[in-house]
Amino acid sequence: MKLPTDLTQTQQDGVKKALSDANFIDATFIVQDALAPLPQIFGTIAVAFYGYEQNHLQWEDFLNQAIDMLKNNCQWLYDDLLRFQHEYQAEPSDTLASKQAAFIKGIFAEELTLIEQVIPCEN
Repeated sequence: MKLPTDLTQTQQDGVKKALSDANFIDATFIVQDALAPLPQIFGTIAVAFYGYEQNHLQWEDFLNQAIDMLKNNCQWLYDDLLRFQHEYQAEPSDTLASKQAAFIKGIFAEELTLIEQVIPCEN
């Protein structure tokens, strides 16, 4: 089922698989074809970022996970996150983490919207 989003079906499947792998949702969908690596990586990073936003993950842990996944897969984002990691390690602060998180939130806005549509509200 394609949800109302600008993400392609492959990108949606990547996010849903990452949500399922992280036990946020049950695996109630079937991916017809093997997922391309980049949509699956982006989905996993978006789910990790969602975990950070929900206070389930520290900023430095999110950066470590994302950097590990992006190595040899998406050089521009890898470089940006590596720079973020160095800046944060040099002078860790909530303010810096918030500024860096705003950048990540912009990149993964569509994936995060889909995550919020798929995950039951936690209120």
